[in-house]
Amino acid sequence: MDTLRKHWIAGSGMHGCLFDSCEVYGTREDAVNALADIFQLERTRKATLRRDGLLELCPRDGAQYCEVTACTCSNPACHSDSGIG
Repeated sequence: MDTLRKHWIAGSGMHGCLFDSCEVYGTREDAVNALADIFQLERTRKATLRRDGLLELCPRDGAQYCEVTACTCSNPACHSDSGIG
């Protein structure tokens, strides 16, 4: 029997649409840090994303929101735009 390992999905995009960008990470902190780097989040917005797992972005960011969610599926690479998981 396969043991499903928790992984973390970092995604961003427009409300009501599939993610424009989506990657998978081994830890929640890695996922938060990746989104913080992509959107150049300052400390306060990064802390909000870390706390809530969701952040509403500004028009200048290029997306309406970003989020970090947990998953335990058997194929983490299916969440990755790069195919690496």
